[in-house]
Amino acid sequence: MENLTVSFRLTKREARELERLAMNKKLKRQQAARAIFREALRRESKHEYVLQEMARRQASPEWSKTFERIEKFRAKVRPIPEAELDADIEAAIRAVRKKTQK
Repeated sequence: MENLTVSFRLTKREARELERLAMNKKLKRQQAARAIFREALRRESKHEYVLQEMARRQASPEWSKTFERIEKFRAKVRPIPEAELDADIEAAIRAVRKKTQK
């Protein structure tokens, strides 16, 4: 394990939050700060892993084939005018209300 000394200024709010965290976990401020730092490193490494995995998947031939098929599908889909969609929604609402009133 490597000893590393880091010094930075905390705002009053950050200092209070660190104090609160230390008191809740019954730790010293230094231990609480170390825990926060470890959690940040863990999250950062997980974020890096996710980005690398995403890049790996995007480079795969299956990825490009899938998105080509999606584009072909989107080209075939006919957009529905909003007025027609609203009318269909209103008709469905009226039908449900009619059934529930019986």
